[in-house]
Amino acid sequence: MTPKQIAFIEQRRRQIRYWPWMAAVLVALLLAAYAWLWRAAPINLNPELVLEQFHARTLGDEELILLAARGTLALAGCGLFMLVLVFLISLSLWNERRLISMIDALRPAPEAGAAVAAEPLEAAIPPEEEQVPAPAAPGQDD
Repeated sequence: MTPKQIAFIEQRRRQIRYWPWMAAVLVALLLAAYAWLWRAAPINLNPELVLEQFHARTLGDEELILLAARGTLALAGCGLFMLVLVFLISLSLWNERRLISMIDALRPAPEAGAAVAAEPLEAAIPPEEEQVPAPAAPGQDD
């Protein structure tokens, strides 16, 4: 692996390490926004309240126009979509963490008595000038 590839893997490793905190913050902000919306304007999230006010004829024209344009289920669906998106990103980063640990497992073990490198992948990779190019496939002329 080249130093650029190693740097990329280390960058992804840092990003994966911080994602659970970011996901928790995003979910907390989303839940706080929907809790505020439920208290400030419950008609935007509660379809039963809309039907109740519609049948009681207490729903104003402006509210009816807004609800017809936006829809209570569409707003709730957007929140659900955002939660699913955070969940899927978390799953993909968990998978990436698993794959990076597989890469780490493929590197040779340090020799007995040798110091362990600070960067897990750098110790296993020779410098670029020592790398041998792959042989050409039979029948190909270079």
